[in-house]
Amino acid sequence: MIKTKIIKKALLAGAITASMALSMNTIAASEAHAMSGSEYLSIEDVYSVPIFKRQGYSKEDKIIDNLYDNSDYNHNRRQTMQVLLASIMALNSDLDLNFQANYKEKKKNLPENLKKLYDRIDELANSCNSFKDDPARSGDIGSYNQAGQMLTALDRVNEKMNRIESVGKRWWGDINELVWQRTSFHFGPDAKSYNICRVKRISEIYEDKRLCNNLDKITNCLIEFRSSGRVSDKTLTDAQMQLLIYNPRARDHGQEDLIRWIEK
Repeated sequence: MIKTKIIKKALLAGAITASMALSMNTIAASEAHAMSGSEYLSIEDVYSVPIFKRQGYSKEDKIIDNLYDNSDYNHNRRQTMQVLLASIMALNSDLDLNFQANYKEKKKNLPENLKKLYDRIDELANSCNSFKDDPARSGDIGSYNQAGQMLTALDRVNEKMNRIESVGKRWWGDINELVWQRTSFHFGPDAKSYNICRVKRISEIYEDKRLCNNLDKITNCLIEFRSSGRVSDKTLTDAQMQLLIYNPRARDHGQEDLIRWIEK
């Protein structure tokens, strides 16, 4: 029998019985703000943290249209922050984020994962504009500077994720695990933009006041890069995306692999 107040609260919110929760090793909840960050981390390790309905949407955020040719409606009609975040995580496998942060030692692993990820996002945001100073010849991707290679890789993953045909692919089903299991941020396809920096519960677990601005910076860099004449037109294969997304330890494949693939 589940006795803690926190778990009872989640069970009531999700209308799920204790026996069901035990059988699934998870706790369902339908209320967006059913728990604070501290309550969230206090769930005992035998349980996964609840999957609340998505948070992070704000009407105040700038709406950004799809960055790719959408004359045939092949892409999501908007560029969203949840896709940008997933793309960044797929490419930065060297961060070695704990892939069981929602299951084991949550109080330690979730804040540590968020800090690693946010620090990397800060690095990318503060360097991405340097692609404009790259003397390398357009198309010679292997010779691009660090920012140019990062944006090339980010553009290709972002493009593939935004394809309507991608939804339902085998690798697509692993995106939510990639993001959710390591950050407790719930990914999902939508024309609305959901921003991890605007989720109060996650900010209570670990907060980086630079995050909103940094994600905006990377988005702006990507938009400018798209019009620079330096982009690759190679579409990633489903097999390549599977390698990038489904990394149980999040360190199997990343940006260097992608650059090698599209250079061939």
